[in-house]
Amino acid sequence: MVLHAVAAGVPVGRVVLYEPPYRASADARADDVLFADRLDEMIAGGRRAAAVRAYLTRVLGVPMLQVSAVPLKPKLWKALLADAGVLGRDVRVLGGLVVPERVLAAIGVPVLVAAGTAGAVWARGGLPARWSRAFPGPRPWSSRGRGTCRTPSS
Repeated sequence: MVLHAVAAGVPVGRVVLYEPPYRASADARADDVLFADRLDEMIAGGRRAAAVRAYLTRVLGVPMLQVSAVPLKPKLWKALLADAGVLGRDVRVLGGLVVPERVLAAIGVPVLVAAGTAGAVWARGGLPARWSRAFPGPRPWSSRGRGTCRTPSS
């Protein structure tokens, strides 16, 4: 949403994106938006865990072995299940997780794209290459020891 706001003219001097969920590639997965309907069906049918697993594997590309290990962190898993109701909406809002070229072309401020070294592989993998193709002159940065999200304390 920050990218869209800046492209629309919100006055900012620079932008920082931390592990942005977009795929910055030309091979967009066109079925992501259609898959949002399936996620909504899973949630409506009481299958929150299945929806979270499907989102992590199919939409974000997290390897199944890593997804299988998430329930071993009960607080994190509980938080993911609690937030599962917004997964379909996230996919729709992000337009299939592909950064729109017209939005990128309209951004005229410096962009810092950051990722944590302890974050999910999908979020940090290929960060400099992925975003240098998306933004003209981005500045990639890694935060040593930081993860994608903090584990909830309660």
